[in-house]
Amino acid sequence: NACVLDKHRRCLNRYSQKTKDAVRLAKWWRSLLPSNKERPSSFLVEMMVLSAARPQHTVEQTFRAFLQLFTAGYEDIYDPCDGLNNLARKCEDHWPRLASYASFTLKLLVQHRMTSAVSYATPQRCSKRSPSRVKRRPPRQPPPPNAGGHAAHGHVQDK
Repeated sequence: NACVLDKHRRCLNRYSQKTKDAVRLAKWWRSLLPSNKERPSSFLVEMMVLSAARPQHTVEQTFRAFLQLFTAGYEDIYDPCDGLNNLARKCEDHWPRLASYASFTLKLLVQHRMTSAVSYATPQRCSKRSPSRVKRRPPRQPPPPNAGGHAAHGHVQDK
């Protein structure tokens, strides 16, 4: 319905660019789910991100809060245009798998953040030798064109 889509667009336009970016990130996450039939609707993902967003949140914080809605069993998400339409009902059979996938994603984000923080905080080990005396390997060269039995320099060999 064109009227509903227009109302939906106006609703989304009220939010900050950070929130819109978090919606895009959540939809990308949704596209990575292994099974099409287990994916929540795009509209449900948008509504969940909008309910998780706070004005002071970064994109990452909003995305984390969105994922936490799955893990917390947040299964009542209503269409703002139709207060009786629970959008989450359509994927309630798949909610445990979605929660598991969201939990796994949150763990990956924590690991990435910890790895990034450690590599940022750890000083680089310095060699006692000056950089000009450090031996470097030459860059790896691609194999010659005839390495696989093919003709050299692109010429066809006569039989």
